[in-house]
Amino acid sequence: MNLKTMKRLFVFAAAALIVLSAAAQPGNDERPQPKERPSVEEEAQMKTDQMAAELTLTAKQLKKVYKFFKKDIKYRR
Repeated sequence: MNLKTMKRLFVFAAAALIVLSAAAQPGNDERPQPKERPSVEEEAQMKTDQMAAELTLTAKQLKKVYKFFKKDIKYRR
């Protein structure tokens, strides 16, 4: 192979890499949409359910835990 052929091969390979890397990039419409945030009550209920699954709590304790989580979530938001 002479130098001129090698230069052409190198330029062709570089151009192919540029085209392939551009094709691999996601477009604007392919980006995942952010999930909708649950409401304060839904988030508090999920946390309360999770705690109830891990611990044995009475109904009174569950009400207090739910109230605490709801107040905490409102404060953080």
